[in-house]
Amino acid sequence: MSMLRNLDRFTTRVVMCGLTYGLFIWYTLWAFLVMMHILSISVFSRRNLGGLISGCYS
Repeated sequence: MSMLRNLDRFTTRVVMCGLTYGLFIWYTLWAFLVMMHILSISVFSRRNLGGLISGCYS
């Protein structure tokens, strides 16, 4: 019985960790896509791109 309870607790922990990491990866990918979109828009005007790069690395 106790082994089954431990397995259930382990499964719950794995599911929670999986959801947390899944959300983290999803949001990281989403932020990356948004950044690429902003950069692709900024490429049309070189001054904006230069300002963005200097802003990122300052």
